[in-house]
Amino acid sequence: MVDDSGTILSGYAHHLAEHQLLTKGVALSALQEARRGGESYIEYLIKQQLLSDYQVAESAAQYFGLPLCDVAAFDLKLVPTEYLGIQLVKKKQGLPLFKKGNLLYVGVIDPTIEHLYEIKFLTGCDARLLIMQSSKLDAVISELLSNYLL
Repeated sequence: MVDDSGTILSGYAHHLAEHQLLTKGVALSALQEARRGGESYIEYLIKQQLLSDYQVAESAAQYFGLPLCDVAAFDLKLVPTEYLGIQLVKKKQGLPLFKKGNLLYVGVIDPTIEHLYEIKFLTGCDARLLIMQSSKLDAVISELLSNYLL
């Protein structure tokens, strides 16, 4: 998709404009600002409140082909606490929700964040990503970390 200035809009930003969640101009501007600020596009959209965190989660799940899940649907007593110390959790970017065999199901806000590949190295498990709403995941991680650290 080409905007009025001739700039090509692609990827997730194109998806948002194509589905009329953002105008082409806003989508492109947000993408440029996120890059300039050194943060992910999804993180930028949420911080700047250009879309609700639910709209971001729903559209990201659709675009990346990942399941959209409500963290409230999971029994947090089953969260594998041995993984709460990893950077992904400490930075509130993701939460290992449960383990089944050699698969670790991880709730994330942004499937494009760097270092997701480290999950296998740190846990010995292959990761399966589930998209979650930012505000809900953040609240659950904060609660779990405060209980875990006490």
